[in-house]
Amino acid sequence: MGLFSSIYQSRILKKEYTSSLESSYTETKSSKKFIVEKNETYYNGAAFFHELIKDNLSNLVVICIGTDKCIFDSLAPFVGSILKSRGFSLPIYGTIENPIHAVNISHSLIEIKKNHPNGFFIAIDACFSNKESQFQIHLRNYPIHPGAGVNKKLPSTGDVSIVGTIAVSNDDVKFSDIRLNDVLHMANKIADIIMEAVKSDKFDDLHKDNILNFANFKNKHHFK
Repeated sequence: MGLFSSIYQSRILKKEYTSSLESSYTETKSSKKFIVEKNETYYNGAAFFHELIKDNLSNLVVICIGTDKCIFDSLAPFVGSILKSRGFSLPIYGTIENPIHAVNISHSLIEIKKNHPNGFFIAIDACFSNKESQFQIHLRNYPIHPGAGVNKKLPSTGDVSIVGTIAVSNDDVKFSDIRLNDVLHMANKIADIIMEAVKSDKFDDLHKDNILNFANFKNKHHFK
């Protein structure tokens, strides 16, 4: 059993099937997912996500799906714009300035795959959830299905994916109650996760089947 299987297995399996997400995002028993809670720091998520992308660091492509016309759906475009503003060197598609959304996603994906025929794609999107899961970040080793939560059939996207649970799927929280501050906070955390995950040298010590080594590594470097 590998490091992340042993460290995170209880968390991954316990939360693998969030009922409100199943209708929007296809999950199977072989799926791997790590959940970053609202008040949790990004480091463990970055370490987990590094494991998903470490064999494809040279051909990563980030695809952020959403629109700035709706605060709820602006999460991923903000991630794209934040990464660009930080000088992130990998290809990024989908920003506040040039969003990828339901109207242009099919054409955009054709062009992106034409530009990056050997690309390993990280797809980012927002989704509905229940109130307990609101503001969680889900890191997964499988694609997203944009629009499924609102009965739209759009192309599956990504070899791996990051989903932010911004809104709830019932009347507990209305779209008008979603604060832009919460969206920006989550967008910055997702950007942190991606940027840290691509720094392979930081996680070299994590490739050992020993939980104690992982704990010592964190204490040694004082990561927050």
